[in-house]
Amino acid sequence: MRIKILIALAATIVTASARPALAQDKLNFAYISPNAGSSSVLWIAKDAGIFKKHGLDVNVIYIEGTPKALMSLFAGELHVVAGTGPAVASAKVRGADASMIMGFEVILPYYLVAQPNIKSIEELKGKTGANHTAATSADFAIRLGLKSIGLDPDKDVNLRVVGATNLRLIMMQQKQADFTIIGSTEREEAEKIGLKIIADLASKKIPYPHSGLISSQKLLKERRDVMLRLAVSFGQGLQMTNILKDVWDDRPAGACWLPRSVFGNHDLARLEQWHTEPAFRDGLNQLIGVGHAHLTNALEYTCMIPKREVGIRRFCLWAIGLAVLTLRKIHRNPTFRSGNEVKVSRRTVKATVLTTNLTLMSNRALRMIFARAADGLPLAPDALVSAGFETAPRPGRLDVV
Repeated sequence: MRIKILIALAATIVTASARPALAQDKLNFAYISPNAGSSSVLWIAKDAGIFKKHGLDVNVIYIEGTPKALMSLFAGELHVVAGTGPAVASAKVRGADASMIMGFEVILPYYLVAQPNIKSIEELKGKTGANHTAATSADFAIRLGLKSIGLDPDKDVNLRVVGATNLRLIMMQQKQADFTIIGSTEREEAEKIGLKIIADLASKKIPYPHSGLISSQKLLKERRDVMLRLAVSFGQGLQMTNILKDVWDDRPAGACWLPRSVFGNHDLARLEQWHTEPAFRDGLNQLIGVGHAHLTNALEYTCMIPKREVGIRRFCLWAIGLAVLTLRKIHRNPTFRSGNEVKVSRRTVKATVLTTNLTLMSNRALRMIFARAADGLPLAPDALVSAGFETAPRPGRLDVV
């Protein structure tokens, strides 16, 4: 979460939609994994006001695994699930009313990874693997990965049900498992802790309904208009996610998403030449202010989550804490040229986790800690943060929104 998040937030300042607000339709929307690849699109669409712009009042809920989320969908507690294909197929076979209405990833983006002491495939025999629950994409992938290297997942290894990716990686770090399955978004983290890839399913581009939007035919018939607006809104969320992810990769190709109005009349194609000037610092502070305001709202949102939902609150607070600390590093070092220069250290990450765990049940304490962490940061007016926006680029070698 480096400067990328600030660039997208800047769009809220300069490209507000002029259309009148639509009547807000309430939707309960679940995502099934805490990793960024699963949840970031949804949170960006919500926090950036894209859902709201299309008349959708979306309540975001975390439920671990698609099978569990579908149970809530069938009970009428959810309207939409951002989940995986296998659980939908299993439910359809049993006669349940479930349909995947939009695909996000249509290949199997997984890697089978093992501890560094595993020197050969033969050494995996009899070892313990950290697995997800049955009928999930991860469960399918780990079994397919084992078969691809000549091992029987039911006879040659011991698959232990652990849960989502973050839990499986913790098991690997603690040496309580010898191998596991990870997605594309976790590959870098896995390699940093020394895990090695023993089966690369992602490179094979195996056609597979890995992730998408799931709902029921009953809901689609009853609330067709809402679902159509949801599809458009989610598409814009995907677009914004790509802007966040690829902003620095786009620069060598001549593309830039920094807003002109924030940086005055400066030539954004020559950003590297004037990024030490006061105009850049002023623009950066404006974006930091928008980010700070968003994080303030995010904290209030998290404080409204029932305290019994310990996992959801903890997940939100970790993200908020690390984000505000990143903003503070950017504010202190506005002339940075690399994301590594403003990256939060591992020691700070551990301190953030410990602090949030200790104060998890006290909203007052959380607000006090946040205020101290954000002390000295600029803060944008609410009007700038709540504005909606369009994100379609204009043609040309240098695309500036």
